[in-house]
Amino acid sequence: MLLLSDGLQNTGKLKALDGAAEARKVGVPVYTVSLGTPKGSVVQKVPGPGGVTKKTAVPVKSAELQGIARTTGGRFFAATSADELKQVYKDLGHRLATEHKRREITAWTTGGALGFILAGALLSGLWFRRLV
Repeated sequence: MLLLSDGLQNTGKLKALDGAAEARKVGVPVYTVSLGTPKGSVVQKVPGPGGVTKKTAVPVKSAELQGIARTTGGRFFAATSADELKQVYKDLGHRLATEHKRREITAWTTGGALGFILAGALLSGLWFRRLV
């Protein structure tokens, strides 16, 4: 699994390290990438007259991401620029693999369609006392 984050959790009930422990239980390594800089900030327009802007500090919390990677057996990467992020993806491309499998689903979709037809006929018989 690949997690791209600034390391700050601002939603959800499950804490990051608790989630990492669950991932470790099922054998899923989490590779983490910290995005941003220690002195990062966000500038937002404040609604209302005057075009006032508000600057909010959003520093990277790398320690949290390092803990997740360490707990799950993954690896931590830091990316403070677009070029560094490209390099991370290049490194991960050599470590992670994907497997494409073709699966025949005709039987399942045909069975599902038949189920809908039978359900429709049954409901038609119950509601209108005839098959439509």
